[in-house]
Amino acid sequence: MQAARLLDVNDLGVIREGAIADLVILNQNPLQDIGATKQIFGIFLEGKWFNRTALDIMEKRVKESIRQTGCK
Repeated sequence: MQAARLLDVNDLGVIREGAIADLVILNQNPLQDIGATKQIFGIFLEGKWFNRTALDIMEKRVKESIRQTGCK
């Protein structure tokens, strides 16, 4: 938050209406189990909501693209 104040962009890194923030919502508390970071419920990215189904579809498309192009 200090960096945001120095840059005079106080709407970054906070969760409130009108703020600028990307947010990952997990199914469990990562402070209790770091493995919970792999259990993503959904993501807010650039003001858009991506639920688990949408994330799975994106992951499948990326993997298919990698397979087709031979990129690693």
